[in-house]
Amino acid sequence: MDIQHLYSEYIGRAQQVLSALGLEGDVVQLDTVCLEVSSHERYDQLKAQLTEEDARLLSEKEISGRLIAVFAPGAPVGGAGSRWFASFVEIPQPKSGAEPDAEGVKHVQFVTRTGIEAFREKHEHIRFVERGSSANRLLETTHQGTVLRFHDKNLGPSSSRRRLPLFCPRWSSQSLVR
Repeated sequence: MDIQHLYSEYIGRAQQVLSALGLEGDVVQLDTVCLEVSSHERYDQLKAQLTEEDARLLSEKEISGRLIAVFAPGAPVGGAGSRWFASFVEIPQPKSGAEPDAEGVKHVQFVTRTGIEAFREKHEHIRFVERGSSANRLLETTHQGTVLRFHDKNLGPSSSRRRLPLFCPRWSSQSLVR
């Protein structure tokens, strides 16, 4: 399976979730897609592959005991029939001692139209889990297996912050499965 198709499918589901939860009018941008890898070796392979495909490494920092790399692909990635395009790809290493997860999209991050507290108050009917840090507060919700995160900052200009954005370009399933 083509990874671009996988992202297209995930972003399509994310758009459906936004509509189902009544959130579409309250987000202005999809800035980040997070890709989960199954091992430290796959993390290194995927970083090398992205670099070969003209993606630019914006940041690689240790956060909570593991490295997280943020790339800007050569062109924003979008889903078929979706208005949402992501400018960043985030790849966290697997957590030490944790069982390997399946590779694929872990979540997508949207920028809210208002501050994060006003967004939460307006959508009090949705169960959000707090994520992120004081520099980049994130609210997360999961709906029918699709994980959406919301924050009130576009992380592009703030690549020196603790938590950064992501998205992935033209990969084939062969490049993810080795």
